Amino acid sequence: MTISQSESNIYGARFARAELPNDFREEQFLEELIENQADICRVKINASASDVFLKLDKLGMPYQLYNINYTNKALINDSMKSESWSSDYQYELFDGSQGEMMKELVCKAIEKKSWVNYPSAFSKGIITPEKELEATAEFACSFSFTENASARAWLLKYRGNYIGFFMGYEREGFFEGILYGIIPEYAGKGHSKIIYQIMLHICAKNDWKYFVNDVGILNIPSQRSATGQGLVPQEIYFHFEIYSFLSKTEKEPIEGTIKLEDTFESSIIDKITRELNLKNFRTVNHVKINEIEAGKPCYYYVSFPATDLVVVKIAQQRGYKYPNMILYFGEVY
Repeated sequence: MTISQSESNIYGARFARAELPNDFREEQFLEELIENQADICRVKINASASDVFLKLDKLGMPYQLYNINYTNKALINDSMKSESWSSDYQYELFDGSQGEMMKELVCKAIEKKSWVNYPSAFSKGIITPEKELEATAEFACSFSFTENASARAWLLKYRGNYIGFFMGYEREGFFEGILYGIIPEYAGKGHSKIIYQIMLHICAKNDWKYFVNDVGILNIPSQRSATGQGLVPQEIYFHFEIYSFLSKTEKEPIEGTIKLEDTFESSIIDKITRELNLKNFRTVNHVKINEIEAGKPCYYYVSFPATDLVVVKIAQQRGYKYPNMILYFGEVY
């Protein structure tokens, strides 16, 4: 698991990413979430992994499917060392000095993206479209080889005009494509296939054995471009967002909703609200968090009793006097 500092700064919450093995253990993953004090974690896991939804349920935290991708792969051969595209195209290695141009291209391309990310009620107050554009542009600018020896990015020109970008990481013996795009006024005109041809050409020149990248299941234009250049689908991956909100402090006076079982007395509610310094508190019985007054912000969620061991571990780790309590922090709509 890694914390993305640039995205965390933009979103105002600790933003993490993790790729989990097929046989991941939810207890170990929970410990990583706690150790990193992650608020939102985007998780990639092979769709063939057994019991993935059951394991995520055991975390006792809200989560949602973010998108579904499949991995493409192309073997590299010597014929790719020759330039097979028109001289109308040129590509330019990104060294950081073209940062403003990279940001402009990324924002234009991503704003009219052809893939689908499923929006979440839990994070839409944090990851707004405007902030996501800003975060993606900053992420793209981190692919300067002067800053990261394994990162590579290029700007694509057509007849002297910048029209797109592509980037990825040099791995051991292969290249992993991460992000590419064509700005809207040039989209749908066959330029994407040139990006693939150039990337395969670069792989051949560097003696990398193969090229891989991920494409969204619903991103039909990219699927056509990839298969048209000989890339073969390999694996399907789920991408989840987990909303742990672990970096927030319970000492801050914030609004909230408390969910209790009928057996708990109102005096316990009063005691908890005083101890945690909560204000504007409301009590809701037997209501799922994603059903609480849709459209209105809710910053605190307390659940009794927490019968799941994972939930108890979070509470104990944070030193609560009521070990059968779990709290979620952050806007919920």
